[in-house]
Amino acid sequence: TGTQSWVKSPVSGTTTKAVSYTINGSASSLKDINGIEVSTDGGISWQAATGTGSWHYDWAVPGDGTYTIKSRVITDAVEGESVPSTITIDSALPTTSGLLGGNETWNGMINISGDVTVPAGSTLTIGAGSSIVFPALSDDQGDGLSGSRAEIIVEDGGTLIIEGVAGNAVTLTSDAATKQAGDWQGIYVQSGGELIMRHAVLEYAVTGVTYEHTAASARTLTLEDSVIREMSGEGVHVTSRSGAQTTLSLLRNSLSNIANRGLNIDSSTSTTTLAGAISDNTISATGFSSVRLNTSQAQHDLSLSGNTLHTVNSGSKTSAQYAGVELYASSVNATSALAKYTLSGNDIYGAAAHGVYVSASSSNVELALRNNQIHDNGHDGVYIYRNRNSVSVELSGNTCLLYTSDAADDWLVVL
Repeated sequence: TGTQSWVKSPVSGTTTKAVSYTINGSASSLKDINGIEVSTDGGISWQAATGTGSWHYDWAVPGDGTYTIKSRVITDAVEGESVPSTITIDSALPTTSGLLGGNETWNGMINISGDVTVPAGSTLTIGAGSSIVFPALSDDQGDGLSGSRAEIIVEDGGTLIIEGVAGNAVTLTSDAATKQAGDWQGIYVQSGGELIMRHAVLEYAVTGVTYEHTAASARTLTLEDSVIREMSGEGVHVTSRSGAQTTLSLLRNSLSNIANRGLNIDSSTSTTTLAGAISDNTISATGFSSVRLNTSQAQHDLSLSGNTLHTVNSGSKTSAQYAGVELYASSVNATSALAKYTLSGNDIYGAAAHGVYVSASSSNVELALRNNQIHDNGHDGVYIYRNRNSVSVELSGNTCLLYTSDAADDWLVVL
């Protein structure tokens, strides 16, 4: 008849733990395809899938056991039944794809096959010395930030705890024989999810940690004593808005070989607050700025201290995105709202543009620069564009050495 369907995921013989599973497949026909049906009991009963040429079926797994998966095509007849594919569900195993059914603790080597989602009310704990291995450029769930790269997704109300110890870190990496940045997606924390990561090595992903706090709740992002390296996107991206009260504890981490920005923080809406410490980190070899801090209406109170920011990039010296530190404040102008930043004891060097770039628009900004080493950058040491706004600047104990021979460059420019 020229009509056929195929089950592509699960691969026959798969054994996994799941309370839900997305079955994927494809179909072709010389006739018009009206729909695809899927059976999880060997053809006794059938359910409608979503899609035709490429299709999926979200299966609520009834319990442990071995299931026979089939698909068939609905044209002007029922035809094109697939070769059977078997999958064994074992609740004693770690969840390597799909939704956690409750709290889990992972130890040892865990081979992931697709997005693993931590739902509300559940906690995933990863023990010291564990290796979590993600498939390169593959995702049998197709959810999250990328449909073609696996990730750990933490939903609102879920918690991910990665608890390595000194000398026995947790590793999250790619399964590729030749690993490359962008092999897998990274960790994605949604809305009010929680993440605590200590003594971990996270490598060869797109963005190491994407943290979105978009609910009117209080949450703390804890990243400490960890390594994030070889990223095709950013090292850490934090978004806070919609009344979120976000606290950051980013301490003693190493971020390196990042194609975009090392740390990128975006906040918005007037009821949002973001505060905390970014201290004793090393951020190096970034394609754009080491650190970008941006707020529109939201209140910031951040301390950056003791960091080494070696921004090795080759962009335009007049473009702020190639600065060591970018700082933007827009419409933070209520009496009770401030964009407050203290930069102390940092070593900021190697940027193609300014060492520190500050731009304020309709905002109240308090900026303190104390005892920083700002040197060997491609343009001005510190550039502050006030745009007729209230920008309070404290300068004390800084050492600023110019690398450029351009007579128009200065260690401090305030406009």
